[in-house]
Amino acid sequence: MEIFWNLRNFIVLLDSSDNLIIIRLTISSQSTTMMSEENKQRAPMDVDEEVKEFGNPNPIPQYGDNIMGLDDEVKVFDHPEPKPKIVDAVMGLDEPAAEVILNLISKDKDSFPLAKKIAVQSTLIKTMVEGDPEAVDIPLPAVNSNILSRVIEFMKYHIDHPMKEIEKPLKTNDLKEIVPEYYANYVDLDQELLFEVLLAANYLDLKSLLDLSCSKVATMIKGMTPEALRKIFNIVNDFTPEEEEQIRAENKWAEEN
Repeated sequence: MEIFWNLRNFIVLLDSSDNLIIIRLTISSQSTTMMSEENKQRAPMDVDEEVKEFGNPNPIPQYGDNIMGLDDEVKVFDHPEPKPKIVDAVMGLDEPAAEVILNLISKDKDSFPLAKKIAVQSTLIKTMVEGDPEAVDIPLPAVNSNILSRVIEFMKYHIDHPMKEIEKPLKTNDLKEIVPEYYANYVDLDQELLFEVLLAANYLDLKSLLDLSCSKVATMIKGMTPEALRKIFNIVNDFTPEEEEQIRAENKWAEEN
């Protein structure tokens, strides 16, 4: 460690790490003169001994200490590592959080990866994930692969293009006059496939798709006779003629409306 004297009674130290240390001493002029004379005749003292001899009762300040002078505060100066600027990038700060991916497992044991934020449009899937936050594989045993892929297609589009609630009763049989074209085309399916999509939407508790599917079915059956409906939906008429007539009489108001 090297020692330098200041004319205003300060010791300036430079340690082995190139840290500057400034120490204010209370030393009489007589002691200072004595030291100057003695320095000509002897080898340099150890720093601690030299400070002790010339009247400073306090130990040499350690790195980082503050010392009060007569007029202002004299601080210990060093050469710290430069601090990062505010504009400097912090590792990981600008990186987006990893997107959580769920694996929807169909009845056929096929896996369909889908972002969690899209999948939770289904109330069923949302409930399963909330019940087990660590769950990644979501089994959907009531939906086959073909229908599940169609449902996923709907969910991916719907997350960015939400469909307004369909007004009921329907004002027309043309669904394109009720919902955007994409949604009208989506449910423009043959009867069997449409019903499978409807049942999957009901199972998944996916309200938007369920409303859309039911609206499509409503446009198909509006104005049809019971006999025509039975034929389309393969419904067996298990009423006797007498029972059917009684039901018609009890619900005559519905036919009038």
